[in-house]
Amino acid sequence: MKVENFLDSVKKSDNLIIIYDDDVDGIFSSTIVEKALKKLKIKIKKKMAIGVNKFPNKIVELKEHNAIILDLAVYEYHDELIDTKKILIIDHHPPLRNLNSEKIILINPMLSGKNVYQPTSYLAYKLFSEFINLRDIEWLAVTGTIGDYGFEDCKDLIGNYVKDITKEKIMKTKYGRASIIVDGAVAIIGAEKAANIVSKTKSLQDLLKNKQFNSAFKKYYKLYVKAKKLFWKNLEEIKEIGLMISEIGTKSRMAGSIATEISSKYPHKIVLVIDDVGDKYRIHARYQDGKVHLGELMRKICLVGGGHRQAGGGVIKHKDLSAFKRNVIREIKRETSKI
Repeated sequence: MKVENFLDSVKKSDNLIIIYDDDVDGIFSSTIVEKALKKLKIKIKKKMAIGVNKFPNKIVELKEHNAIILDLAVYEYHDELIDTKKILIIDHHPPLRNLNSEKIILINPMLSGKNVYQPTSYLAYKLFSEFINLRDIEWLAVTGTIGDYGFEDCKDLIGNYVKDITKEKIMKTKYGRASIIVDGAVAIIGAEKAANIVSKTKSLQDLLKNKQFNSAFKKYYKLYVKAKKLFWKNLEEIKEIGLMISEIGTKSRMAGSIATEISSKYPHKIVLVIDDVGDKYRIHARYQDGKVHLGELMRKICLVGGGHRQAGGGVIKHKDLSAFKRNVIREIKRETSKI
């Protein structure tokens, strides 16, 4: 009912914006919402792709526009969000607090206290399917969900599309391949351009054959191979706690993909990729076993950090690198001693 009231109120205005994360889940969920709103005859003034660390720069927009925020963990900005217009947040990251208020509607399955993993593409599709028929764009929801490794808690959506397959092999499906192509292309052409292409694409096959995406992905892959060599060259391994940590300097999105690939090959290892992005280090953490909650670990020891149990990230200053490594080792030892 709250979501319906939100949609009714913004339908009368001409100042609705969509702010979404600049990754695959953000791109596909924003496209799902865009197409759903079009069917509801609700106008969108503009769409913006940003990483959560750049969200504070967009808060001024929320004082002037009603907004739908997708796949962004904005919980620490509660105080800044108080003096805004109406906001609908659809997210799946661990909520540090319940942001629901008179002006804010938060949709997050983890608010119930359940440990579920349902990407925003899944949530957006399910939410808007309650109001309108979105079967013609269900492939977008499946691709976005698989692209963010949604599996066990999303089988009611993806089960008819990827039958008899394990989570470990899900990225080898055509939906997984499509998400990999889009993710790589984003590093070359940017999230907003990628979202525009996805929005105009009518089918999964069209997406897989898209010349702009495939051309950008080829450029990305060449850089990716070089970056992965840097990972192995700079690798430090602390075997007693199963930690693989390495520094690269890509100044792009591929560090997270490298961390995911390496951790998939070594599911019992904690993989940290430290990416020098110029004025700071961006940390990408992966641990398929999930015995240590990486999101909580990153939140505890980074300047800005957070994420899920198996995938986390953060930002640190250059001068704090040595201290960060010491703190990582100390905290992992502390956590693994409890197991």
